Amino acid sequence: MMVGVKQRYRYRLYPHPHQQVALAKAFGCARVVWNDALAKSRELYAADEKTSYPLLAKLCITQAKQTPERSWLSGPSNVVFQQSVRDLDQAFRNWWASLSGKRKGQEHQLRSGSRPRHQRCFEHPRRRTGGESKRAWSRA
Repeated sequence: MMVGVKQRYRYRLYPHPHQQVALAKAFGCARVVWNDALAKSRELYAADEKTSYPLLAKLCITQAKQTPERSWLSGPSNVVFQQSVRDLDQAFRNWWASLSGKRKGQEHQLRSGSRPRHQRCFEHPRRRTGGESKRAWSRA
């Protein structure tokens, strides 16, 4: 008996030009909301205040739509924005859990600066010379 078998599906979309425009607007707005929520999270963290999904959603979606600079956020669906803020909140929760050892997997540490060259997980493809394979530049 096989328990926990996961399957993978691959989909390909061919949107019409007007659908491409709508998707581009939604993705662009989601990125703006993500960046606003990230900036607000950092700002609240620097002020020793706790962040949460409801607070970030209120500040970065609801109140941002009411400002003249971000009034264009009222065009695309709210679901995209809410999921963007939820993803950011979950990323922060996972990161804090890995710092405290509550989350399984590799433990992360607060660091400043970059990793030494032999510990880097990814190198930019342009830095690769012609004779080396892709696998030589990624961690196995």
